[in-house]
Amino acid sequence: MPLTYPLMSVVQVMCARIGLVTGKGLAANIKANFHPWVITVVVALLLLANTLNIAADVVAMGEAAHLVTGLSHLQMTTLFVVVTPLVSLKPSLGKREFRRVALDSWSGMLFSNLTAYFIILSTALTLHVAGVRDIKLLQKPPRPCVLWRGLQEHRLNKLFVALTDQPRQDLGRAIRACGLAETTGVLALFEQEFGIDMPLFLLTCRRAADDRLFRLANPEAEALVLPS
Repeated sequence: MPLTYPLMSVVQVMCARIGLVTGKGLAANIKANFHPWVITVVVALLLLANTLNIAADVVAMGEAAHLVTGLSHLQMTTLFVVVTPLVSLKPSLGKREFRRVALDSWSGMLFSNLTAYFIILSTALTLHVAGVRDIKLLQKPPRPCVLWRGLQEHRLNKLFVALTDQPRQDLGRAIRACGLAETTGVLALFEQEFGIDMPLFLLTCRRAADDRLFRLANPEAEALVLPS
């Protein structure tokens, strides 16, 4: 990380200075100085890299804004897509602008490297606590990681509570809300975790909910007799 920081910062400053001096982007400058086939290859690579990079950045911003505001991550991502081009400023050439570019590049790369460092550190600590001491163990699928198994159990418990509280809600929506949409065999995992199959569990919860409503409406009744 200490070696990547100055290298990334210098490349960023160099690209920004080229843009400030020429008033053109990297693609236009390459086109003016190299053979056409070079610009074709470079632009194709830039298009792919920039599209994936920008998409990942915008989605990450939307997810972060969702955690802060509570609004839908899709709404926040769309907002960033619309607002970001509107606040883009046309740079002016001058010493002050060069200093601003240098400050922006060096500080931006510093925060980028710090973020990457703490991601690496938190991942290493998480794996260490989970008992993973060799990175090669993650390539072997004999048994799931302890952390992943705990996360799945937590999500299954959330599903259990959600269906107990609202047994008549749509099952698919409840599974998605608990973060199990991409998990294969949710019903089998549920049955394995709690020892009851989903149809019987839902029927029991719905009858219990009907019983609670009946008792609230008829406090003198001893039991609710449901028609078979």
